[in-house]
Amino acid sequence: MKLIRSPWQDTFFALLGECRNRLQVASPYVKHSFVSQSIAGKCSSAKIELITSLKFMDFYQKASDLEAIKQLLQTDNQAFKNQSLHAKLYIFDNRKAVISSGNWTQGGLVRNYEYGVLIEDKETVDKISDDYEQLKLNEHTTPITYEHLREVEQLILVAPRIQRIKEANFIIANGLSGWKKDVFDVLCTIGKEEVNLSEILAYTSQLERKHPNNNHIQAKIRQ
Repeated sequence: MKLIRSPWQDTFFALLGECRNRLQVASPYVKHSFVSQSIAGKCSSAKIELITSLKFMDFYQKASDLEAIKQLLQTDNQAFKNQSLHAKLYIFDNRKAVISSGNWTQGGLVRNYEYGVLIEDKETVDKISDDYEQLKLNEHTTPITYEHLREVEQLILVAPRIQRIKEANFIIANGLSGWKKDVFDVLCTIGKEEVNLSEILAYTSQLERKHPNNNHIQAKIRQ
């Protein structure tokens, strides 16, 4: 066993260069630059398997890249999703394995301070490989398809509008106080573009608790 400290990209690509059959990666976050370099740097006979998480906010905030997964699929490699994944594993031809804190990203292999171990003991590597295979067979693990990627892409296209609305609401709320702010908070909670009076009146008891000295809550709402 050898300790792996950041940066460890040279170690990763050296191990990848030895691969003749398969690189298996478990990483919640993946970036296009490292996936692209890995595809270019591997032996032509070696295939890549990736288990990752496919969470909208990871891609919206650019912690992960859809293009990374798309390139894997386009180059006859495989990708799977498991939304509970937190482990980071790298298995090279079932002969060597790295368990690390680092994701398959620039940060995980170069920029961040990450720490891990390189394992070459066959018995231990076999156990790690078995665990990887069991994770692939887990009921919560499914193959990633182009349709999955398109769904996330569509959500990203819509998301900026949602974010702008939230930011506008925040600015408005900061300019209000007292009764007006509490009513505006109710409108935001309802979350509809068009709200009728009865929907606001449903929050009468909540407003009464905030304004116990106001004996005309419903009349005030109607104003």
